Amino acid sequence: MKTATKAFAIAICLVIGLSAAAQNVEERAARMSKRQAEMLTKRLTLSDDQAKKVETILLDFNKKAIADMKADSTRKAPNSALVEKRNAEIKEVLTAEQYEAFAKTELAKGTFGPMQHRRGGHPGGHPEHQPQ
Repeated sequence: MKTATKAFAIAICLVIGLSAAAQNVEERAARMSKRQAEMLTKRLTLSDDQAKKVETILLDFNKKAIADMKADSTRKAPNSALVEKRNAEIKEVLTAEQYEAFAKTELAKGTFGPMQHRRGGHPGGHPEHQPQ
């Protein structure tokens, strides 16, 4: 009886842990997308409508990128096709001048985003977030 109770308790803990991990991915993607959208809104002077659309695009990208990297533990960076798709979607939302400025950012080049800190990242944090 005690063995069955212990096994049941362990199973419950595993289920709770796995659901918390899945929720953590969603929350992380949402936080990253919000932070990235805020940075782009400030840097590119996006309208409210543009900012909402860009944040939605970034959220979709970050969810997929995190899932891809979790599925393939050897992957250290987002899939380049995924980055290109995200950039194409963002290009549709921005003006030509805004996209030109966006294309110069590390985000557009795919060097800012999920798992950046795990592949060498930038010492002391990301340069775009350093106090001026």
